[in-house]
Amino acid sequence: MSKLELAKRIAVFLFSVMIQGCGISILAHALVGITPIASFSYVISLHCPLSLGGVTFFFHLALMVLQYFLLFPQERDRRHIMDILWQIPMTFWFSLAIDSSGWLLDRALSGVDLPYVMSIAMVIAGSLIIATGITLAVHANVALVTGEAVVKLISARIKKEFGFVKMGFDLTLVSLASAISFIATDFTMVEGVREGTLLSACMVGPSVRFLMPRLRIINRFFYPKEQRQAYQAAQAQNAQHFHGVITIAREYGCGGRILGQQLAEQLKLSFYDNELIGMIAQESGLSTQLVADKAGRLDNALLYEMIFKDYAASLDQSLSTQDALFVASSRVIRNLAHKEACVIVGRGADFILGDNPRCLNVYLYASNLQYKLDFCQEHYHEDEPTARDKMARIDHQRNEYHRHYHGQSLSHAKNYDLCLDVSALGPQACCDLIATAYRKLQASPKVHTHQLAHSVHDALTSPTSAAAPQAAAALKDEEHSA
Repeated sequence: MSKLELAKRIAVFLFSVMIQGCGISILAHALVGITPIASFSYVISLHCPLSLGGVTFFFHLALMVLQYFLLFPQERDRRHIMDILWQIPMTFWFSLAIDSSGWLLDRALSGVDLPYVMSIAMVIAGSLIIATGITLAVHANVALVTGEAVVKLISARIKKEFGFVKMGFDLTLVSLASAISFIATDFTMVEGVREGTLLSACMVGPSVRFLMPRLRIINRFFYPKEQRQAYQAAQAQNAQHFHGVITIAREYGCGGRILGQQLAEQLKLSFYDNELIGMIAQESGLSTQLVADKAGRLDNALLYEMIFKDYAASLDQSLSTQDALFVASSRVIRNLAHKEACVIVGRGADFILGDNPRCLNVYLYASNLQYKLDFCQEHYHEDEPTARDKMARIDHQRNEYHRHYHGQSLSHAKNYDLCLDVSALGPQACCDLIATAYRKLQASPKVHTHQLAHSVHDALTSPTSAAAPQAAAALKDEEHSA
């Protein structure tokens, strides 16, 4: 990373910290509850001479000391200590942003009796501002804010999900804030923890998910056009080393696995579906049972977004099991495509191999529901109520997984080269059409794809610098705007 790029990243990161501080201040002035992580500092500031920013600064200093003791003895080297010390000026800047924006809000709202609707609107606005700050901080990829850094260290130390630890950390702070406030007010009221606390906790994660791809354009700021073009040329050359691949996405009950096996036999290709489970388990270091249960789906997308998603770090650095499985799946699938020609069923392979000019992406669906019911009865021995339930549940899980990691619905036609109605054409006709299209594609590969490799996939498979993933994202944005 060049000095200029580093300076730009630090500038964006400091800006992101500043607007997060502004968001905290807005929530504090709404008077209907503040964010869980800020609740402890807020309550202390109400009952001591220090401002909210001042208490926040000293509280974060205490968290930095905690970080040092959370490190394993062998990790207490110069690099890790510098990572902690770097948080001191960052925290000072964060605290200054809280107090300076608070000073402005004090004057703007002086003598104003806020209606309840206005208070809620301020909570929403403050939460969106905080989410914007988090998103920019992730794209800057310089450091974590102190609170998130502590949670990540605890997660790593006790080997638990980031989301569970974050929830426990936030609940601990909220409980402490409530207890201190209750005692300080002679057991008459609880300050700083109200409906606004719950609203902000529920809003920030989904808002970051919404903003993440839309603010990726910031990557243009980090790289000159020449560097992005050089990376594009390298990606195009790298894509030529892929083998021919057929990816099959499908609705439940369309027979994607059987059709894929038939295609593989007809074209003499390797076939991967459940066979990927062992490979992903080996790559991720997780058990095959866990991979079988969780890979390729989100158990509850809303709950996952609000609690279990590690939005504080880039995907390849996340401590979430779901993210780890997605990253491992991406590595396995891309390695297979580099090694041999094959058929891959599911797991978002169409997106993961978006830069492969020899990859044929197929989506199978059935407009006739009875076709899928009959298929489930014949091949899965399921009665109609069971089949209907699994169709709705599994299709929903697959769609949420695809939308969560790839940003689009699973059934979005532009994701694919072929969308085939199995109930109208029949499995054999679909198989013949796919085989014909595959042979044609191998004779004349795609000249250009609309998807340069996703930033995470490049980070995991490309031997280039750590800057490469963001350069790819910037190129993607440039292409869409052309």
